[in-house]
Amino acid sequence: PEQGVLSFEVVLSDSIRGFVRIEASRNLAAAEGNASDVLLWVSPLAAPEAASEALAALAGLPGGDPVLELARAAPAGARVKLAVLALSRFAPPGRGAPLIASSLDTRREIVGGQKASLRAQVHVLFVLTVVLGISTLVVWALRTQRRMRRDMRSVADEGLAAGEDIDAQGVERAARFGHTSELFLALAAILLVAYGIYALLTSMRWE
Repeated sequence: PEQGVLSFEVVLSDSIRGFVRIEASRNLAAAEGNASDVLLWVSPLAAPEAASEALAALAGLPGGDPVLELARAAPAGARVKLAVLALSRFAPPGRGAPLIASSLDTRREIVGGQKASLRAQVHVLFVLTVVLGISTLVVWALRTQRRMRRDMRSVADEGLAAGEDIDAQGVERAARFGHTSELFLALAAILLVAYGIYALLTSMRWE
């Protein structure tokens, strides 16, 4: 936050007892420069007894602090405050982001699943596009062939009516051959483009 204050609530199990360290970082990429940590002592005892228990546990940690000696000799009320002060003066030997580290594999699996799903959707869309293109080409070919046959038959009928010597079947065969050639050329062009797109999809790195 802009105010520099982070407020949160931590709920612990009743079975937890002992040291609990809370570490927060504003920037996980440079945790050493902006990390804050708090060392707590969790105990079901009353505050004075819990303070004595925490001071005894702190005495077993590496290093030393004069606050510990003052806290042990202080009365019960002051011992609690000095114990809190002593807890705040102990710094961890190293910093890290255990929650990020522990969830890294899970997040990788989630991202991997999302990439696989996206890849499958792209491939399905590609197949549907190719099928739709071929279907459109077939429909166009059938409609064009029907129209050409009708036009050629009309021209042949007009020629025969005018007394011209016209081979109607030969004209129809020539028209059918030309139309079939155009159909195969268009189909080959679609398949060539589809193969290029498929090769691009298979060589694409999904990262």
